[in-house]
Amino acid sequence: MERIQIKYFTDKIDRLTYIGGVSDWIDLRCAEDVELSAGEFRLIPLGVAMKLPKGYEAHIVPRSSTFKNFGIIQTNHMGIIDESYCGGNDQWYFPAYALRDTKIRVNDRICQFRIMEHQPQVVFDEVDELEGQDRGGLGSTGIGAVLGKIRCLLAAVCVVSVLGTAGCGGSQKEREEIRLLGIEQLDGGNYEEAIQSFEQALALSSKVVGEFELDILKYRAEAEYRAGDYQAAAYTYQVLMQVDEEREEYRTRVCRLYIAAGQLDEAVEEYKKLYEAGSEETARILLALGQALTEAGRFDEAMGLYEQAVNGGVASGELYNRMAVCELEAGETDLALQYLEQGVKTGDQSVMGSLYLNQAAAYEKKLDFARALTILEQYTAAYGADPEIQKEMDFLKTR
Repeated sequence: MERIQIKYFTDKIDRLTYIGGVSDWIDLRCAEDVELSAGEFRLIPLGVAMKLPKGYEAHIVPRSSTFKNFGIIQTNHMGIIDESYCGGNDQWYFPAYALRDTKIRVNDRICQFRIMEHQPQVVFDEVDELEGQDRGGLGSTGIGAVLGKIRCLLAAVCVVSVLGTAGCGGSQKEREEIRLLGIEQLDGGNYEEAIQSFEQALALSSKVVGEFELDILKYRAEAEYRAGDYQAAAYTYQVLMQVDEEREEYRTRVCRLYIAAGQLDEAVEEYKKLYEAGSEETARILLALGQALTEAGRFDEAMGLYEQAVNGGVASGELYNRMAVCELEAGETDLALQYLEQGVKTGDQSVMGSLYLNQAAAYEKKLDFARALTILEQYTAAYGADPEIQKEMDFLKTR
């Protein structure tokens, strides 16, 4: 059994443990509270330094749930720490890039590591032929065809790279330099230029869909989103679903992007798939989708989704409030009041003020001015009166 000297930089994180027979990867934790905006890079301290055994190195990678939980990716894909990085101030860090606004709390598990022996010394013997049986070259398993589909879908054709090298299959250095250029352009707000750089990096990739290609597609989608091209960003995430499994986070982003783009038919279809899969994101997406459908005058569709959620056990003051607004817009004042009453009964203080105001508006529509005034008086007693509400109360007193 190897023994490792470890120094902790904080008492706020759990001590490292190795659980034999379960996994030989050991979790690492965030050493401080971190808030990141979408597109922000940060070296997140992990709160530890170690003296590895001679001849060993540590490999650090994200946990499988890191992107799902926090919306961050590890910019170097896998970190490698050798035994020479062992001083008292040689703290380990996680290089994080946020694809959405996120908060990471101290002691949250964000990555994992294992130690490996250094690669043994090797000698390369040049030969004219290899004795092994050919498998058909790159793409023989069908993955090459998938990448071809990516290029077709994204119009990422082979072009002359910014480094002056023509054609596909550029070197790793070329691809990485173009990728870093794209990230720099993205951070600088030059979104269209970033999209072009990511296309070039993808066009110079090999025929195998790997972490590099997936990483570039995610950056491209983020650049398209920030450029306001929501339809293109949704399309890129659809491609990711084809080549990197139909992951919940991809479908969630596709749904939200369709809503932002005003493609409500497509948004409804994606929402239904999320709902059927039992996604935890449906409650939040429903509010945005329902509002968009209501604003588009598609009241029955909005109410159908709302009622489905309520029948499925997802009920909140905000949801009842949205249902009421939908019915008010549709001219169904009595139904709106029923939903508003249900919303008030939830006791949800975060939306109570809005529930009161909508109740007052509904009773005013029914010409029940006294009831509307009473509710506004309850509102002002709890939240205070602004000039607009005071003006409305003065009007109701004259009725």
